[in-house]
Amino acid sequence: MTEVINKLPSRVFYGKLLDKSDLSYYAESPHVHNIEKSIQNFGRAKEIMMMLEKNLDMFYHNEDTPFNKKHCFDVNFWLYNTINENLTKPKSNKKLFKVLDKYHKEWDVINQSKEIDKEIICEPNRTLIDIKYLREVKHLFDYFENFDYVKDEAKKNPDDACKIFYKPLKKLIPIFFRWTDICQLEEPNICNTHISNPGNYTPRAMLKHVNLISLTFSALVNSCFKQVIDLVKQSEQLKHKTYVIVRYKNEAKMLKLIKKKSRSLAETDDMLGILHGDDNSCGLLSYIVWFFYQTYLYINENIILVSAFMLGMLFVFGIFYQVNNISKKKKKN
Repeated sequence: MTEVINKLPSRVFYGKLLDKSDLSYYAESPHVHNIEKSIQNFGRAKEIMMMLEKNLDMFYHNEDTPFNKKHCFDVNFWLYNTINENLTKPKSNKKLFKVLDKYHKEWDVINQSKEIDKEIICEPNRTLIDIKYLREVKHLFDYFENFDYVKDEAKKNPDDACKIFYKPLKKLIPIFFRWTDICQLEEPNICNTHISNPGNYTPRAMLKHVNLISLTFSALVNSCFKQVIDLVKQSEQLKHKTYVIVRYKNEAKMLKLIKKKSRSLAETDDMLGILHGDDNSCGLLSYIVWFFYQTYLYINENIILVSAFMLGMLFVFGIFYQVNNISKKKKKN
């Protein structure tokens, strides 16, 4: 189980950012010397600069993927988070950006020294602020990057995949639904500038490749699958995020991107995001699963009533059977 989790693409890439091997190669870099001179009373200043150089080299030599822009965010997040963790208390935005901006300056110089295509260049993001908010964005982007991997594992064995991935999905799926509206906006924002076609990553798409009979059976008897369905249903009811947070003069500024809108009953009843879309077979699949699942819920929630009804029916049939037997015996006599 741990092996499968550790192969998640987001974990593989971020693990490379945290890797401290071969840092000695960058020890005499002019950028490291510049940081040592310009930053005082900050732990790990030299090491962080060596890691930043190493991470940028890794980024530019990494295999090209549809998630290059997401990986650039990862580099920015890593730097922000690392500096934030190493600040002396009491922490403040003023102290953080005093240090971070100097690393950004060296980052710019590194980029200028390389011949890099504008399409793949990774630049320091000077709009990032609020570590709690940024961690949520990181989790959201990890959901997108890991989507195909989880889907492929689900195609191999839905039951095992459910047990393995339920814990991380428990955190990621609610975030996905909260960010849906912002990610679908045409106006550039932190989501759609880092993730291409975010609408392709709904839970609906995962179900296209799951066997119908297996899925229906799992919805009825597999407690893990039931938990996932409940998780998605609950997540669909969450209030959607309407704003992003950006840095403005070293303080966090909330930018409202969309007006509050009411959600239709059809949207809130869309159990897995699969009732809407052009794939009719997937719509039929969702309806069948929904029907069996609702039957299961009714029986589960009304077990006493159902049991009494079944016992009552058995009692009536028992009386009918006894009366029928007595009538037959009388006719024979």
